[in-house]
Amino acid sequence: CSVGGFGNAQKAGLQGIELNAGGAADRLSIADPEAIARHKAEMKETGVAVSSIMMGLFNSNPLASDPRGPAWLDQCIDGASALGAQVILVAFFGKGSLLQGKEVKKADVDVVVQRLKDAAPKAKAKGVILGIENTLSAAQNMDILDRVGSDAVKIYYDIYNLTGQGYDTPAEIRTLKDRIAIFHFK
Repeated sequence: CSVGGFGNAQKAGLQGIELNAGGAADRLSIADPEAIARHKAEMKETGVAVSSIMMGLFNSNPLASDPRGPAWLDQCIDGASALGAQVILVAFFGKGSLLQGKEVKKADVDVVVQRLKDAAPKAKAKGVILGIENTLSAAQNMDILDRVGSDAVKIYYDIYNLTGQGYDTPAEIRTLKDRIAIFHFK
């Protein structure tokens, strides 16, 4: 969501918006108390909720390799909870992709699994789901979810991105079922 996003969403008749967690910094904007207060005031004024938070910064500062990744997850969980957002989009595109061609980057996945596993208890306690969005197959995502072992980590399923990868999205959705946190249509 950009400046004016709450008002624009209200004018469009939307009930909720997705906020950006912010760019790579020691403290994400979503964790800034002034930003949270401003967002809460906008929510109250417009009646538009924050349904989710997007962590696109992981596309250029991968969760698998950036040492700030765990702190960013922690900050975003706090920010999402403070705003009543139920889902955090944890992105894995660009430099953060978990694929090299068609092959899974096993070492990166191992780090991501551990970082998600470490963040999951706090997310669960705060009522927030970490929704991983990537271009992996349903089977590859199920492996990650099984290894993390928490219902606080699910899939943020983007129909366009996965159809573009050549996956049979109806079959993938049936495989993932209740392990999908939210759908992204574009």
